[in-house]
Amino acid sequence: MDLRKNGDNELLCTLTQEDLQKRGISPEDLAYSTIAARRLFVEILDEARQKLNYTIESGQYRAEIIPMG
Repeated sequence: MDLRKNGDNELLCTLTQEDLQKRGISPEDLAYSTIAARRLFVEILDEARQKLNYTIESGQYRAEIIPMG
């Protein structure tokens, strides 16, 4: 998992197929916002807080998932 800040209010996380497999998550889980996908999102935010000192200031956020070929 590659995690970096992209400005003050944006976080960029790149996950490989191997990253997803290690966590038992399929692309379909991400597409349909399953519990596994939500757990992954929380994991990403926790890691961003620890490694990048990144926090969400308000209750509003958006996750955009872009498959890469």
